[in-house]
Amino acid sequence: MTSEKLEKLFCSRIEEMGAELDASALLLRVQPDNVEPIEDVYRIAHNLHGSGKMYGCCAVSDLGGSLEKIARSLRDDALSMEPEVIDLIGRCAAALQTLDQTITDEFREGLEKLDWECQCILHDSVSREK
Repeated sequence: MTSEKLEKLFCSRIEEMGAELDASALLLRVQPDNVEPIEDVYRIAHNLHGSGKMYGCCAVSDLGGSLEKIARSLRDDALSMEPEVIDLIGRCAAALQTLDQTITDEFREGLEKLDWECQCILHDSVSREK
């Protein structure tokens, strides 16, 4: 498989995972106490983390890792299911869906900003525990 075909396949899969993540975020908005969409966010984030790492796209991998931590914290009740958390998951999903068959610097920068927001939410939740 050529590198161009591989990149298109990777981009297509990232967009699909973005759509799946969006569906989970929508479900969390209407059913914040439902554990299933939290597990789905964790699974999708885990796949993003691994896929991004395997393809060499740190922005995707890092964002996936941060979303994994958020989902784990939600599942373990270390993080409250606040509207800002659900909104951030939805914005991550939307950003992933903007990937149009090629990874641009703009796409990477957008994911890096979202990853920073995820890190801030995680840091704030740890600070509140102390």
